[in-house]
Amino acid sequence: MLQDVVKDRLSFDVNRPKAIYQQIRDHVRELIKSGSLAPGDRLPPTSDLAVRWNTHAASIHAALNPLVKEGLLSRRPRIGTFVTARRNRLSEISIYYDADIWNHHASAFKRAVHIHLAELLGKKGIDVRVWVDPRGGRGRSAPWDALTAAAERRVAQAIIATDVPEEVIGWIDELPVPAAFFSNTAAVKNRVCLDFQQFASASAKLLKKQGCRSAGVISILEDRNGDAVRTNGECDFQGQFIAACRELGLEVRSEWLRMAERFVPDESQEDFGYVEFGRIWSQAKRPDGLVVFPDTSLPGVVTAVLEKQVRVPADLKIIAHKHAEISILCPLPVTYLYSSARQIAEALFYQVQRQLEGNACTPIVLPFQLRATFKSSDWSGKTARANRNGNS
Repeated sequence: MLQDVVKDRLSFDVNRPKAIYQQIRDHVRELIKSGSLAPGDRLPPTSDLAVRWNTHAASIHAALNPLVKEGLLSRRPRIGTFVTARRNRLSEISIYYDADIWNHHASAFKRAVHIHLAELLGKKGIDVRVWVDPRGGRGRSAPWDALTAAAERRVAQAIIATDVPEEVIGWIDELPVPAAFFSNTAAVKNRVCLDFQQFASASAKLLKKQGCRSAGVISILEDRNGDAVRTNGECDFQGQFIAACRELGLEVRSEWLRMAERFVPDESQEDFGYVEFGRIWSQAKRPDGLVVFPDTSLPGVVTAVLEKQVRVPADLKIIAHKHAEISILCPLPVTYLYSSARQIAEALFYQVQRQLEGNACTPIVLPFQLRATFKSSDWSGKTARANRNGNS
């Protein structure tokens, strides 16, 4: 009898101009929030719902998955999908890390983001639970049973992960709780990333403004066999930099573009900067402007510059990336384009909030700035590309 009542309440007229899965999602969400579907009510099987709404099982899954992440529904394998007694507030967020987060100076960025996340969540009365995955390398590509179980029990109410590989994002994003990632992976909608398109354009303009006539790049943003590198889903960093330089009349040569051909681990990024600067400076013709990304490669570049007694800025102008909250020993007069760990932390939390409120996620792309001090107005909780020219 109860199942018949639930079926009757699930009935509604489909409005075809809107995607069917969105209509189903919104209809079921409203029934739960209004109390028409009560905690403990079991939904009919997916096959029955597909017949009822004249659609496919895949559309039913696409409609109900967001409601599971919001905590409105829960799935019990081989039993069914139930309306849950939803918690009134978000009380805890889990943060996922690999085991190397404490081992390398290059992981200072992750630690900085963590500090600001903990501070932000603490002010909101939300506890932080840290999960450090003990499985190394390829072992992390499979779901971690401990975290999976915590998510299924909603002990982990939401998950945030910073700088994790695509295979880790894949299984975390499948868990039945909201998730947010700091990542450049284009397919991930609930991600936060930096605006490398803006960085490429802004750095070229700054070199031109400082009187440079030619430009090179040292960057760990990968260039696999000369293919386009899609860093935020819209930008080929190397291609954008070349286009910006040509528009400004800056000479660019392929031998001055020292892009990584494969992933460079944290502990090797300083060495990468050192080696690649040596390769640029060993050439007969050299650029008089250089862009370095990220800041973890800069110490290696600085060491090579000092060893080769290159005069900065007389012989070479340098534009480098820097996280505003992380100190770097650099005795050279370098111009920085800053990113902010605090901004990234705020944006990650905002992505979690979006999902808990039932809103669609789109990537949040944060710009670089010439100033190191970021104001609250620099991040307003909206996806935007401000300061595209590197202006403060």
